[in-house]
Amino acid sequence: MKGESLKVTQRQLLVLQCLTRRVGTRDIERQLKELANVDVPLRTIQRDLNELKEIFPIESDGENPQGWWMDSDKAPLQPLIQPSKALVFLMAEEHLKLLMPAIVFDELRPWFEHARQQVQHEQKPWFHKVRVVPANQPLIPPEINAKVLAQVQEALLLNHQVDVVYESRSKQATQRLCLHPLGLVQRGPILYLLARMQGAEGIRSYAMHRMFSAEMQEARAERTEEFDLDAFIEQGGMGFGNGQQVCMQALFSEAAAEHLTECRLSEDQQLEKQPDGRVKVTATVADTLQLQWWLRAMQAERLTPNLAESGKQQEQENV
Repeated sequence: MKGESLKVTQRQLLVLQCLTRRVGTRDIERQLKELANVDVPLRTIQRDLNELKEIFPIESDGENPQGWWMDSDKAPLQPLIQPSKALVFLMAEEHLKLLMPAIVFDELRPWFEHARQQVQHEQKPWFHKVRVVPANQPLIPPEINAKVLAQVQEALLLNHQVDVVYESRSKQATQRLCLHPLGLVQRGPILYLLARMQGAEGIRSYAMHRMFSAEMQEARAERTEEFDLDAFIEQGGMGFGNGQQVCMQALFSEAAAEHLTECRLSEDQQLEKQPDGRVKVTATVADTLQLQWWLRAMQAERLTPNLAESGKQQEQENV
């Protein structure tokens, strides 16, 4: 009896995790099967939802099929946050305002509000004395269609293909694409989907705000076992490049090179003063568009590899 009660509790906790957006009982049934190998009748899921609704702020719309979701504005499921951790949440809120798309930021808003309530009076002065300032020019995040994001997130979570209508900046055209999702990455103010396109090779990044529609498909996504999101980023994938590591040499002004004595480009970085007063910097780096933009901003003269040659790769990766 005790074991059966535990199974019910575990199943109902899984049901709660499915309510981050409006879902139907069949959606929940599918997620329970695919994520936790839990196979129960729709009637059981309906009973679970009605029982949970008596305890948690769960809403339903009464439509056919009926939709269910958690109202995060009404006593969200959050543990009490210690005052010291609440300060970290509030500092993160200030920083993420400029970096995170509004739809994603709104999902975290209940946590920020909860943290604000936990901050005691004597700790408020500390919060007002600490700030995080972005190193780059602050930009307003582009708007993302909430329904599109939800479909993409679910497809990524369940390893399904997703059909999207996408505006390609490089091709200056709107395309219908079948994508095999691999990851979501926040880069500055823009959220990107990493995916393989049906019928094409290589991993490409797709800006979420340029997706006009998205629909998860029943077909499973083809995930490459060797794909590692952290390795992809570390190799410069989100700097828009092919991950190739190069031994770069560039000439910097003395003032610009001084900055690199404190914040190095790489572990093997070397600085060499030149007769004209400039400093030659040698470092092993990922050859990316981000590197090129940074060199231009620093008014550095790149010596090797050739800048024009390294830029030819970018159109395919940056769509």
